[in-house]
Amino acid sequence: MDRAFSGAPEFLPPARERAARRALVKRAEAGDAAAQLRLGYLGDEGLGGPLDRSAAAAWYRRSAEGGNGRAALCLGRMSYFGQDGGPDYLEAARWYRLAAERGESAALANLGYMYAHGLGVACDYGLSLRCLLRAAQLGDSKAQSNLGLLYFHRHEFSESVRWHRAAAEQGNGPSMCNLGHIYSVGAGVPRDLFEAAKWYILGALYRKEQASDNLAALIGRVSDADWAKLTRWCRRSAAAGKPRAQLLLGALYHEGLGVPKDDEAAVKWLRLAALRGNTKSQWRLGYMYYNGIGVPRDYDEAFRLYWQAAWKNDTHSQIMIGESYLHGHGVRRSIGEAAKWFRRVAERGSPPAQSRLAALLESGRGTRRNLREAALWSLLSSAQDAPGSRERWDRLSRLLTPAEADGVRREAVMRWPALAWKTPVPALRRLLAAANEKIAAGRPVLKENALTRFWSPTVRSDAPAELAQKKS
Repeated sequence: MDRAFSGAPEFLPPARERAARRALVKRAEAGDAAAQLRLGYLGDEGLGGPLDRSAAAAWYRRSAEGGNGRAALCLGRMSYFGQDGGPDYLEAARWYRLAAERGESAALANLGYMYAHGLGVACDYGLSLRCLLRAAQLGDSKAQSNLGLLYFHRHEFSESVRWHRAAAEQGNGPSMCNLGHIYSVGAGVPRDLFEAAKWYILGALYRKEQASDNLAALIGRVSDADWAKLTRWCRRSAAAGKPRAQLLLGALYHEGLGVPKDDEAAVKWLRLAALRGNTKSQWRLGYMYYNGIGVPRDYDEAFRLYWQAAWKNDTHSQIMIGESYLHGHGVRRSIGEAAKWFRRVAERGSPPAQSRLAALLESGRGTRRNLREAALWSLLSSAQDAPGSRERWDRLSRLLTPAEADGVRREAVMRWPALAWKTPVPALRRLLAAANEKIAAGRPVLKENALTRFWSPTVRSDAPAELAQKKS
């Protein structure tokens, strides 16, 4: 649901990393709640040492008992996603409440989601809305994005734009995509293909497939004047040191949108944004170095950039850390380390990581061979059309007994709700076709959830006062 630790240290060689960990343990043993939290994160993520969720939970608990709200949030996340034996929503709700009482806005947002879906708590849409509103007011981007959806489905478009913009400015990919939809059709705002293109491109950079698909449909409708306007805006903002504009300008040069394709210029702007700590720029620049695009191929530099972004919980950088270990690119080859990184991201719902982990489990490379677990990850990733996953599931399910295959299906169904917050709705072809039909008809494609359906005016007319009234 949320990242556990937001500090991104510089890349350290293994020896210095071990020394830093020993110093951290001394502080934690002396009762330093921040050090305990960080040790919990290191064990939870397998960074700087072995992946050890039991030890991580123990450190999180000590930190939470010392009054650290972020540690309580992490314990809620561990219970929600289930580390051993499946998710425990009751325990997750308990820790999220404690974290919320200590001022963690992400815990409020997560509680809002759980109340909307009846996970570990009684389903209560009014309480869900209050949690989301408070979390959004405190600056939580996921809550802001959900409110943007909710107001959109109530046809309160100005409020929808306000909350989606607030979330998008914090890097929320779904809200970037939804702003692109809103501006492309003029839902409550003047139709503006310049704004639509800007937000679609940013959404695509933040790896929202829906934004990429919709951008492809929009490109032919954007005039030369709109591209010129977008390029001017990017150059002006990028020159003023705005990292997101630098990222966007780098993407325009890389793709040749509105400007001649120039990968060297793309690298220049991506590097400036990466130096300012922009996570997606670090990942994109790592991609350029890894593949030798606009710069000579340099696996060492790519690994360094991926590492910086991976520490800030960038999913795609974490996958590329695994790929680097798998092939020995920029780091000593270790299939075991690769499997560890793929597992970390797979457990948070990434189809590519699930597919890669399944392949290693099937072959027994870097990890103990386990056909049942390989089948489970293949089934989960095939539900989202990860290449090769369906074929692997079909092959592995035939190697299992009927009872084992049924058990895998049941476990996949059990795991799916725990992954729902991090995993997009399955990208089945029929849903994509329906979305494309809406785009062609000039209608926005915004996904509903339980909360937006409940408060939709076509379903319920007695909306609460705080939602029915316009905010100033």
